[in-house]
Amino acid sequence: MTSLYQVTLRDQVVDTFTPKNKKVKRWFYIDIQKALDPSIDREEAIVGIPEDRIIRTDFGREVILDLSSAQGEYAALMYPVCQVFEWDNWQDGFDEHWGGDGNKSVRDEFRAFKRQVLDNFNGYYVPVITP
Repeated sequence: MTSLYQVTLRDQVVDTFTPKNKKVKRWFYIDIQKALDPSIDREEAIVGIPEDRIIRTDFGREVILDLSSAQGEYAALMYPVCQVFEWDNWQDGFDEHWGGDGNKSVRDEFRAFKRQVLDNFNGYYVPVITP
């Protein structure tokens, strides 16, 4: 529950561990296209991003993915998990970024993502044990 709280509600980088048990700080994103693909397990759509929100290769010299700004998130179709309960503000920026008739399919894709993925967060009931 603590991890779920950290990821979805705090809007802060999350302290976690790598498979080799190394302590790291990560932001978590949902790859919108992978989350909508029925042939891909939704767990594979969850991506951990370094604290600076940039994935690099070649010993840090080449940037593969830059999510350090909302514009970068919109362009890459990567949804920040910390926004699952505040999707409307993110969607406003997304719609502005992908404005115009030529990008209607991308905006429609986000709306499908909202219905199929984000709405599940709002409808999920957390079991509580009371004395």
